[in-house]
Amino acid sequence: MRRHNEDEAEHERRLERILAPATPHESRSRSSGETPTIAAVLAFENKYPTTNGTKWAAMFVTFRYSIVRYVQLLNRMIDTPEALELDPQLVNRLRSARDRKTQQRASRTYRPPTN
Repeated sequence: MRRHNEDEAEHERRLERILAPATPHESRSRSSGETPTIAAVLAFENKYPTTNGTKWAAMFVTFRYSIVRYVQLLNRMIDTPEALELDPQLVNRLRSARDRKTQQRASRTYRPPTN
C-alpha cells in the first residue's frame, strides 16, 4: 500500500511541474527527470505535424515518454495561455484536431454483439 501512495505522490509532483508556468525560452533537461517546456513540445509538433511511426519514435527519443503520456502532456499544454502566445496558429490547429477527435468518439454508438 505504501508503494501506491509514493507513486501517487510522485504523479502529483509531476503534474504540478507540468502545469507550472514556464518562460518561453526556459530549457529543462529530460535527463534530470523534469518536464519539457511548452516551447520544446510546440517546436516538436511543428517539426512533426503528422502522426506516424517516425513521429512517435522521435518523440520517445526526444522526451522519453510513451505515446499516451506525451499526448496527455500535449493536451494540457495547448490549453495554457503561454502556448497560445508562443504559436497561436499551431495551438489552434492542435485544439481543433483534439476537439474533432473528441466529437468523433462521442458520436459513436454502441452496438451490442449479435448472437
